Amino acid sequence: MPVSYNLPDRTPALPRALSAGACILLAPALCALMLILFAANLARLRASMQSLPKDSLARRVASPRGAALCFLVALRYRVKITGLAQLQGKGPFLFLSNHPSLLDPFILYASLDGLRPRFLADENQFTSALLRWVKNVAKVITIPDYTVAGPKARAGLLRGLAETSAALAAGDQVAVYPAGLMQREHKEKLHNTSSVSRILQAAPNTRVIAVRVSGMWGSSFSRAGHNGEKPDFMAMLKLGACTLLSNFIFFTPRRTVHLHFAEASFILDAIKKENGEAASPGRKAITAWLETYFNHAQPPAMSVPRYFWQKRHKKS
Repeated sequence: MPVSYNLPDRTPALPRALSAGACILLAPALCALMLILFAANLARLRASMQSLPKDSLARRVASPRGAALCFLVALRYRVKITGLAQLQGKGPFLFLSNHPSLLDPFILYASLDGLRPRFLADENQFTSALLRWVKNVAKVITIPDYTVAGPKARAGLLRGLAETSAALAAGDQVAVYPAGLMQREHKEKLHNTSSVSRILQAAPNTRVIAVRVSGMWGSSFSRAGHNGEKPDFMAMLKLGACTLLSNFIFFTPRRTVHLHFAEASFILDAIKKENGEAASPGRKAITAWLETYFNHAQPPAMSVPRYFWQKRHKKS
């Protein structure tokens, strides 16, 4: 039986309402403070870029819009990035990532905004006007959910993979989740990597970057926070907005999230050598390597307090 790691909210409604009301009254001052902090953060970002090589990927992903997105993410999440500064040269890049929560695509996009990455995503995710707008702005490539549509999803899946290959061939950067769905357990499990093989066979000049997201398992956007059930993204987003207001925005407890980037050039070599079979040694090696990489040093589920007056919940 899956275990819920969410910290029970036993705080009386009145203190939450009072703090949210006070935050609304102080909105002009808080907005001014946010602008000042964002300007300082942008200046610090530009200064840090000066010490990096000119062809470093960390330079290319930096942008004013990305800095703004990262600033908003940082109100609730303390994101630490490693490995990106060591990657150099040109793409196109195919980013392969684990998928512990519904929010990590947004965190990853904010961190890579300068590259304008496109995501391969489940078409059933875009149910609200806000998410449909995000899909159009980010030029998301959609595919049907095979766990819902079954065999009927094959045509849509092949179309999405072909569009992904075409985007890479045209010079776009694309992010793909090899598992095909959000994690159901603490560890990422890949049944096969046939989608990755199909994409790269049609776009052989692509550079493959593996991304390990850690720290999101146990959040309200993960299955761990909902007894194994898939959370409602918009409901959790509204709850997060209320949480920020109740904590006067800047006092909101933050969850630490790590993004680790590493080039996986051997994946392309393995695909070139494989014989096209799902059980080929090359594809098995890719699946095993990605699982090992994604699951390395993953912290246990952790619930971060929703309000600054609550005590931090211990790891479980």
